[in-house]
Amino acid sequence: YIPLTDAMLRDAAALWAGLWRTGHPFGTADALSADVILAAQARAVGATVVTDNHAHLGLMVDTIAWGAVE
Repeated sequence: YIPLTDAMLRDAAALWAGLWRTGHPFGTADALSADVILAAQARAVGATVVTDNHAHLGLMVDTIAWGAVE
């Protein structure tokens, strides 16, 4: 568990806006998606997200495939 901070939410908002500006919209035009919040939390602590959705989350944060986890 990582507490959600104001700084993380600001980073999530910046990620969301950047993705929309570059043609990779996440969530809706008036709301953050859980993925950008997760990415902001991971970035805040220098974590890598374990996922098989690299094309999606990899736009925001370092990812690794589930199959690569030992």
